Amino acid sequence: MTISLSMPGYAKINTANTRGLVIETCLRAVESILTSETLYEYAGRQPGVRQFQGRVPAYATNLGDGCGDVVVRHAMR
Repeated sequence: MTISLSMPGYAKINTANTRGLVIETCLRAVESILTSETLYEYAGRQPGVRQFQGRVPAYATNLGDGCGDVVVRHAMR
């Protein structure tokens, strides 16, 4: 069985290594980052990044392109 969700105002991201939803206005910025690295790698090296420690670090940073602040973390299953 396949379940497909649609959320108004969000676009799906589906690459070889990434699946998720992104606010439509930030789609281009996220796609641009994903051409060369993961969002996690990108967030971890940004100036002024805030790091939160848990099982693995989570990063709070500004995504740029008017997207605002985000928290990037690995999904732990």
